[in-house]
Amino acid sequence: MSKRYETMLFVIDMIDPHPYIKGRQQAALRFFRRASAKKLEVFAFVYAQMKKDSRKVLDRFLRNYGRYEAMRLKTRLKGPQVIRDFAKKHGASVQAALAAYWAESDGRVRRHIEHLAGRFAEREAFYSPHKDQKI
Repeated sequence: MSKRYETMLFVIDMIDPHPYIKGRQQAALRFFRRASAKKLEVFAFVYAQMKKDSRKVLDRFLRNYGRYEAMRLKTRLKGPQVIRDFAKKHGASVQAALAAYWAESDGRVRRHIEHLAGRFAEREAFYSPHKDQKI
């Protein structure tokens, strides 16, 4: 019975979320505004195969991107090439992606984000929508 109730709450939250949850969703979705349907499909495929802790780090990175995307930064940020490539590949703003990267104060989290961006590039190369394969 409790599982059914939790499922019902989950469905309600997805259809009509609380404004706080809706704001977090919108911030994360800004990363994909200019991405094609094919790139979204590939991203969802790779994202679904990630471990939970990696998904949480990536979610926070995407939300930070959404926060910084609307800002006009007066300085040019420098950062790892893998983050630049990740942003360019998904049609996102490179400067906002670097701002989201540098928003993380912990160097371990930043290295994890770099690792995830690199892994996305590797896994996307092996994506095949017709095969049910685990990478």
